[in-house]
Amino acid sequence: MKKLFYTICFSFILIFSACVSKPLPIPGDTSRTINNIYIEYMNIADTYMKLENYKNAADYYKLAMQNRKLYWACYYKLALCYVYTSDWKSAEPMYSTMLKRDSENASLKASLAYIYSMNGNIKKSIKLYDELLESQPDNEAYLSNYLIILLSDEKTFNKYKNKFEEIYAKLNEFYPDNSNLKKITEKYEEFTETEEESESEEDAEENSDIEASNDT
Repeated sequence: MKKLFYTICFSFILIFSACVSKPLPIPGDTSRTINNIYIEYMNIADTYMKLENYKNAADYYKLAMQNRKLYWACYYKLALCYVYTSDWKSAEPMYSTMLKRDSENASLKASLAYIYSMNGNIKKSIKLYDELLESQPDNEAYLSNYLIILLSDEKTFNKYKNKFEEIYAKLNEFYPDNSNLKKITEKYEEFTETEEESESEEDAEENSDIEASNDT
C-alpha cells in the first residue's frame, strides 16, 4: 500500500514537472496574459516601423488590433505603413474613417487630401484643400501642396487656372523661399507656354481660313 502511495505521488510529481516546463496559468490572470501578448505584438510592430520594414510592421499591427484597447492606435500606425509603402488604395479608406471620427483634425485632412491626389481623386483633394485654406489661409504647407495638386496635369491646371494664380501670388509674396516654389514656377511656366503655343496655332489656322475665304 505504501509502495503504491509512493508510486502515485512520484507519478504526480512527474506530471507536475512536465506541466511547469510551460508557464502555469494563474487563476484570474488569463486576460492579463493575453493583453500582454497583444502589447508585445504592438512593440514588435513599432520596432519594425523604426527599421522602416513596413510590411512586417503592418502584419504585427494587424495582430495587435485584435485587442480592442489597442485597436485605434494600431489602426493609425497601420495606415501610416500603407502611406510609406505607397499603397494608396489601402490608405485612403483608413484615413477617411479616421477623419470621420475626428472631422476637425487638420493633419488627417491634409494627409487624406494628398492620398486622394495620389489615387487620382483630384476633385476630392481640391475640396479638402479648400477647407484647409478656409481655416488657415496663410498656411505655407497647404498653399504649396495645393499648387502642386493643381499642377498635377494640364487639364486640371486649365480648369482651375484662376484659383492657381491667386494661391501662387500669395505663396510668392509671403513665402518666396519655399522649397517647392522653384519647381512650381517651372511647371507653371511650362503649362503657360503650352497654352500660348496652342492659342498661336489656333490664331494661325483662323487667319489661314480667312485668307482662303478671301481668295475665293
